[in-house]
Amino acid sequence: MLEIRRAPLVANVFRVAKAKDVPTRPAVERDIALVAPSGVTHETIVKTIRKAGPAFLEDVSLFDIFCGKQLGEGKTSLAYRLLYRAPDRTLVDDEVNKAHDEVKNVLRNKLGVEIRDS
Repeated sequence: MLEIRRAPLVANVFRVAKAKDVPTRPAVERDIALVAPSGVTHETIVKTIRKAGPAFLEDVSLFDIFCGKQLGEGKTSLAYRLLYRAPDRTLVDDEVNKAHDEVKNVLRNKLGVEIRDS
């Protein structure tokens, strides 16, 4: 015996998937390494970055986490990669650097994180 529920199978038959345009402009990547005190979550950091970032901030991704005695009790080191891209023009370093510095300042001031400069 086999029982198949037809409704879930045909529910999305006529639904058309939406696609994004393929980017035609190059992206600029910048990394931020920071030490966050206990209580500051990854979700809070990402929301703060997105809110402080410019309209051309395309993506924020976490690529490294470290917890250790050398950081201090209850502190975590996190590293994020930010992808900047404008759909209508090629970004120049000065505007990306300015936007990136603003994001770092907001993280310092609002969340109390320590930015690790390399």
